[in-house]
Amino acid sequence: MTVNRFYASVLNAVKEDIRRSLLKRRRSLSKETLKQVSCEINTHLINEIQNRDLKKILVYQSIDNEPSIEQTTELAWQKDIEVYIPKVISKEKIIINRLRKNSSYSKNKFGIKESNDLDTIELAEIDLAVLPLVGIDLNGFRLGYGGGYYDRFFNQESELSRKPFIIGAGYAFQVLEVSFAEDHDLKCDSVITEKGVLKF
Repeated sequence: MTVNRFYASVLNAVKEDIRRSLLKRRRSLSKETLKQVSCEINTHLINEIQNRDLKKILVYQSIDNEPSIEQTTELAWQKDIEVYIPKVISKEKIIINRLRKNSSYSKNKFGIKESNDLDTIELAEIDLAVLPLVGIDLNGFRLGYGGGYYDRFFNQESELSRKPFIIGAGYAFQVLEVSFAEDHDLKCDSVITEKGVLKF
């Protein structure tokens, strides 16, 4: 095994330990805490949206005690901002579907709600993307569930002249004072927690 492969295997093991620990802590949050902290996160997120000229945003449907950003989605609709959510087609492909107030949903294999709306757009048309996370390192690199779906989706668009501003939404304890980034990891432009906004 080469040094690089050894380093990569060690880093993967470290990331998996971090992932397991953060997920355990997140899953221990009470419904009351989750509701209160999600409200605080939405307050900061709404401020960010109100201070930007946005036409189209990408959001997520929360699972597994991720912060709910429904308040932010509602505000976007009120401001006539078009809202979209990801739809997993395969391990290598994600598309972006329109999300309307009256959109119907289907759940994918991960139990995540996806819009059945037929309107789709390309990533280059999105002004701002709000993504869930398991952790974030000190340089703004996102730790997800380990499947690499968002990493591949955003990195395959690396040649685009126009990229969305990426905001990670999570809890303060998910912001880590360590560096674990690999070449394929997705970097957020900022992260919003209940404590405020961190920019990278």
